[in-house]
Formats: sequence, C-alpha cells, structure tokens
Amino acid sequence: MQSLINASKISRSSKIIRAVNNVGRRQLITLLADHRERNVFTICMALRQDISVVSQHLAILKDAKIVRAHKEGREVFYSLIYGSLERIENFVSKLSNN
Repeated sequence: MQSLINASKISRSSKIIRAVNNVGRRQLITLLADHRERNVFTICMALRQDISVVSQHLAILKDAKIVRAHKEGREVFYSLIYGSLERIENFVSKLSNN
C-alpha cells in the first residue's frame, strides 16, 4: 500500500511556509521583485536592517529555493527564482481552497 503522505513534499512545504511567514522576508521578496538582483549591502540599506538579520533571511529564502545567489568578485548578488513564486501562490491557493 502506497503512503498518502509524501515526507519530502511535507518538508519542502514547511520550508516554504517558514520562509514566507515573516514580514521581513516578505519585504525582501518584494524588494527583489522590484529590483531584479541586489547585493547584501543594498538590501540592508533599502530595508534598514543589520547585515546579520538580512543574511539570516536570505539563508532561509535560499533554503526554500525562493532566491538564488551568485558571486561577482567579492560581492554576492541575490535574485528571485520566479518559478518558486508561482509555486508558492499555487500552494497557498490550494491550502485556502481546502
């Protein structure tokens, strides 16, 4: 008998919920949506947050596969993974319909 519960999907869903269930991270998502990609310094300045707070938010968003990072020299730039935003919207829509 096949299990009705898929553990990996539950784990992935919980990461997404955790990632978007924070005002600061939602502000960061909105900022990246408006500005394509930014480095940590410009994110900190725009959100008026310490680098430690922004770095923690970015780590959670990266783990949930909502943002990606790439290095150019000594700087790391972050951008949204737009397909993940569609998955989040679909996920939330399914939750609200049940």
